[in-house]
Amino acid sequence: MLSDTSAFSTTTWEDFVTIEGEVDTYYSWFLSAVPRTPSSYRLLDKSNGTFSLAYAELSLEMAPQPVGFRFDLGFGEVAEATASAPANVFKYVKQGYASFNLPFQRNITVDVGKFVTTAGAAAEVIDSRHNWNYSHSLLFTYSNPFTHTGIRVNAALTRALNLQASLVNGWDVVADNNASKTFGLSLQYALPHNFTAVLTVYAGPEGNSSKDWRTLVDLVVAKTLSERFSVNLSADYATENAGHWYGVAARGHWTVNDLLRLSVRGEYMGDPHLLRLALPGSPGLGATDLVEFTGTAAVPVGRNGEFRFEIRRDEALASLSGSRAVFSTGTFSGPSTGETTLQFAAMAWF
Repeated sequence: MLSDTSAFSTTTWEDFVTIEGEVDTYYSWFLSAVPRTPSSYRLLDKSNGTFSLAYAELSLEMAPQPVGFRFDLGFGEVAEATASAPANVFKYVKQGYASFNLPFQRNITVDVGKFVTTAGAAAEVIDSRHNWNYSHSLLFTYSNPFTHTGIRVNAALTRALNLQASLVNGWDVVADNNASKTFGLSLQYALPHNFTAVLTVYAGPEGNSSKDWRTLVDLVVAKTLSERFSVNLSADYATENAGHWYGVAARGHWTVNDLLRLSVRGEYMGDPHLLRLALPGSPGLGATDLVEFTGTAAVPVGRNGEFRFEIRRDEALASLSGSRAVFSTGTFSGPSTGETTLQFAAMAWF
């Protein structure tokens, strides 16, 4: 008699591990300066007049049952700009953490390792394909951290309320540069009528001394108006020693049809002490008040690709020097009070 093997099944790592990947490329036209001049206040897509690889990423993930992990390996301008350890291999690791479901409480997950920040994540993340606009906002680029290394605990308190607490080395570092840690707390609440609010706080020393405290309060409120229309508003206020910075950004998203999505963004960021908006290599120089307006048209290509066309204007309202001309133009006429760019992006993923 032949044995029945249908009752037996074999599983492999492919049954547990999800593999994802993406390639993000772009070309920018600088309308306010010499074409090859880099944008002054764009870190993740600052190249102009040349085809550029923004990001190439490969991700592995296994959901915790009860143990799992997440590992994101990325290369390109985005990896360089968000690097938490520029001098070694860790700069290519966007995320790398182990996850655990507590055996006595399944709605609590513990992550240990390096992970992206929660601040502003409800409105914008590092990977442009997940954002409404292609270019990143001033608040995302300058007001918030990109990543943290440490431990975080996520607890689903109710269907509408989620709490996250974290203890990390600081902002955008793998190894801590002082003897203290940064504390994080985030509360996500699904309000009635398709409202969602996320309040995040990070506080701790970020300099070489444990006395150099930085505190960030970040709020994102999102509203789904219909199947085709969504809006969100993000606001930041941060302090560092005797200084501070702040800002607000508003976004709108309209799915016209299956072949076209339109998005707009307007924002303002103030940095009266030039803690975040100082120009690289020029201490004490830079804009203390910036505004930015962006319009984006996204054209999906199948289910795993997209073209984006974008126009963006950045303008300086004030600076410590009294001159608003803080944007490099690459010409003998000197810097400008603002810059305008046109951008084309092509993205593919699986």
